[in-house]
Amino acid sequence: MENPDIAKQCGVDISEIQHAVDFIKTLHPKPGTLVGGDKPTTIIPDLIVEKVEDEFVVMLNDRSVPCCISINPTPKCSGGAAPCARK
Repeated sequence: MENPDIAKQCGVDISEIQHAVDFIKTLHPKPGTLVGGDKPTTIIPDLIVEKVEDEFVVMLNDRSVPCCISINPTPKCSGGAAPCARK
């Protein structure tokens, strides 16, 4: 739609439409980047929920699991440096 058509449809003078167009051109096309800074980080979910036929299936997202997991042979009690007493 051209500016004269817009002016006619809105019942205003073409100069008002041009003034509005000029103002809109001064606005930032992505105003959130002015306060957000860096690119947004992608959030990788821990779980994936999918509907399979009539049921919902919850699956662990493999991308969120570390590739190498090790178990400490001498676990420590929470809050202290001494090893936990094993029963």
